Amino acid sequence: MLTIGIDPDQEKCGVGIANGAKLVDMKALHLFELMTLIDQYVEAGAKFVVEDVELAKPTFPKNFGKKPLTPVQKQKIREKISQDVGRVKCLGRLVVAYLKQAGADYVAIKPLGGYAKQTKKDAALFNRITGWTGRSNEDQRDAAMLALFGTRERRLNDVASR
Repeated sequence: MLTIGIDPDQEKCGVGIANGAKLVDMKALHLFELMTLIDQYVEAGAKFVVEDVELAKPTFPKNFGKKPLTPVQKQKIREKISQDVGRVKCLGRLVVAYLKQAGADYVAIKPLGGYAKQTKKDAALFNRITGWTGRSNEDQRDAAMLALFGTRERRLNDVASR
C-alpha cells in the first residue's frame, strides 16, 4: 500500500513516499509540482496523509532567547510567526482542497508528536527509526513520518527502540 505524507510549506512542501512499512522516497516540491505528483499517485491508488496545522493549538514564543528585546521587537517577532503560520495554513487548505477535487483517499491530521516530532530536527534519529541513509531536510522528514506513522497502522514507539 502506497502512502504519501505531505507537510505543506510556503516555499516547498515536504513529501514522503512509503510502500507499506518502507520509506522509498522523499521530495521537496512547489505546489504545482505537488499537484502533478498527487494526480500520478491518485491513479495508483495511494493514500495521502496531510499535516493540518489548523488542528494544533497556536503557539507563540514566551522565551525570546538570551538577548533582551524591547516590546516592539517582541511584537515584530510575533507578527512574523503569525504571517508564516498563516501562509502554511493557507497552503494546507489548498492541498486538501486539491486532494478532495482529485478524488484522493486522504486524511488530514494534526502534527505528530513524540519521536516523530523529534525527527524533524534530528536527522540521525530519523535515519535510525526509518532506515533512511540519504540526505533529507526537516520538511521531508516530517512528511516521511506522516507517510509511515500518520495513519496509526504502525506504531512509532514499536520501532523507535531500534
